[in-house]
Amino acid sequence: MDTPMFTELAGEAKSQLFEAMAARLPSGKIATPADVALAYVYLMESEFTTGQTINIDGGQSLI
Repeated sequence: MDTPMFTELAGEAKSQLFEAMAARLPSGKIATPADVALAYVYLMESEFTTGQTINIDGGQSLI
């Protein structure tokens, strides 16, 4: 996920790393916090979703 913490960890190599990672993903992009937040909102609003694991990985689990 593209966050300020990842920028601190990867530094200048971040853009190249993200390009390579995104090219392998079915979604074709690296997630942002806004992308992941939609799933959290869904889980908080749904009264009938319990005990579930939702993979938010841009399709990584498919490859």
